[in-house]
Amino acid sequence: MIVLTHAAIYTKRIFLNQCINSGGLPFKPHIKIPNEKTIKTFEDTDKQIGLTISNNIKEMFNKLGI
Repeated sequence: MIVLTHAAIYTKRIFLNQCINSGGLPFKPHIKIPNEKTIKTFEDTDKQIGLTISNNIKEMFNKLGI
């Protein structure tokens, strides 16, 4: 456990040093834009279209055929 704590502190120190050296985040953050199928799925689930509703996990697996 102590080794993991020291490793976590070490990785945080490396990350902060990289932020200082690069003048910002040491990586380029990006946002994935959903495709049309994903957007349609979000819209359908918001309208509760095509959802499988179950009272418990066993019932859900049975309905989904898992």
